[in-house]
Amino acid sequence: MRTIKKALGWALCIMFISILSGCANNFAKFYRDGFANSPGGRPENVEFYSGHPKLMQGANPQEDTTRMIENGYVRIGLSSFNSGRGPADDAISVARDNGAEFVIYYSKYTHTVSGNIPYTVQNPNQTITSYGSGNIYGYGGSATYNSTTTTTVPGGSTTYDIPYSVDRHDFLATYWSKNNRIRFGTLVKDLPDDIRQRLERNKGAIVDIVVKNSPAFNADVLKGDILTKMDGQEIFDAKDFLNKLKSKSGEKVDIEIIRNGSLRVIQVKLN
Repeated sequence: MRTIKKALGWALCIMFISILSGCANNFAKFYRDGFANSPGGRPENVEFYSGHPKLMQGANPQEDTTRMIENGYVRIGLSSFNSGRGPADDAISVARDNGAEFVIYYSKYTHTVSGNIPYTVQNPNQTITSYGSGNIYGYGGSATYNSTTTTTVPGGSTTYDIPYSVDRHDFLATYWSKNNRIRFGTLVKDLPDDIRQRLERNKGAIVDIVVKNSPAFNADVLKGDILTKMDGQEIFDAKDFLNKLKSKSGEKVDIEIIRNGSLRVIQVKLN
C-alpha cells in the first residue's frame, strides 16, 4: 500500500513539474504578428507559404535577420518567452499556421528552479485485539469465562519531501516569408548623429541592407551609401524615401548618393 502511495506522490510531482514548465504551446501563446499594426494586415507581396516550414537553428539574431533580409525574406512575426519547455516542433506548428517558410529557433539556458513538494499520505488504521479469560466465583458456585476486545487506533500520517528541478530557458523564434515583389531592395535608416555631424546635414537616409538580385543590388547600391535625392527631389529621411519609391513603381529613377565622401548618381529600374 505504501509503495502505491509513494508512486502516486511521484506522479503528482511530475504533474506539478509539467505545470511549472508549461504544457501549452508557448510559441503560439506569445506570438506577435509582424503586421499587427499594418492597416491592411499582411501585404500582398509577402508570400503565404503552404508547405512544411523549414527549421533553422539560430546563432545571432541580428546577423540572422540581416542574412534573411539579404535573401529576400520578410519577418512576419516572432515568439519570445522564458520557460522550462519550448520544443522546436511547437515553433514549426506556429510557422505553419501563419504561412512562414522558415522559422529560426533560439534557446538559451537562464536558470534552474528547484525545491521540494511535500506529499502527505494517510496511514491505515491499526486494529488491536485483546484476549482475556478467568473464573468467576459466587454463592452458586463458579464459572469460567473467555473475552475478546477489539480496539481501532488511527494510523496517523506520513509526509514525504519529493524533490524537483526544472531548467528554464529564454526561447525565441522568428518567422519568415518570401517577399515576391521587391520594388528597390534595400533596408534604409535615418541618418545617425555621427554621420549628420560629419556631413553637416540632417536630411537623407543610409542603406543598412541590400537584398541580393534586387534592382538596388544589380545597380551596385552598397551598404553604407547615403541616399540624398531621387529624380532631383531631396530625400528627407527613411520614411520619405520609401514613400517616394511607392510613387515611382516600375519606373527608372536617378538616385543621388554619397559614398566615401563623393557624390554620384545611380540609375535604377524599379520593380
